Amino acid sequence: DILGRIVYQTTRVTMDAREDITVRINDQPVPSFIAHEVTPSVSMASFEPGVAYHIADGFSLLGGLRLGAVLSGTYEQRSTLDPSIPYDFSNGAGVREETAGDIPQLNTMQFGIFVGARYGFPLNTQRTLRLVPEVQFAPLFTSFVATDAWSASSFRAMLGLQFSLMKSRPVTTPLRPE
Repeated sequence: DILGRIVYQTTRVTMDAREDITVRINDQPVPSFIAHEVTPSVSMASFEPGVAYHIADGFSLLGGLRLGAVLSGTYEQRSTLDPSIPYDFSNGAGVREETAGDIPQLNTMQFGIFVGARYGFPLNTQRTLRLVPEVQFAPLFTSFVATDAWSASSFRAMLGLQFSLMKSRPVTTPLRPE
């Protein structure tokens, strides 16, 4: 089968790192930390042409291209001081470097592939209507930011309905005369 899909996808993930520090409380060294947190959010629309190769009745392997355009990209960032210690940053708060905005130097064009498998459960006797669970792995090869190697890979689980416009009839051969 030849496939063609239009996909809208959003990706939002929180990345954090812990920076271990030592502070002095009552002339005693106390281990502590600063938590650094960045949460990017990217939305993308893509066209996915591909093929499905039928292995057995109803079971297919899939593969194709992901050609996408980033519609928006924003981020939120902050650093938080360990709340268990009686200190604040020099700004008088337990949080600093709190910023948000558009991701700079965002690559608008994205390229990747998808590979997966699906199985169609017939819902009628003509086998023209099927319930189709599908799994896919879909990595992107293009970076979201022009200056950094930052891309996303998706594992997608889907459930769909498939309707066939064409019906197939079994072909019979005439009997040979004796």
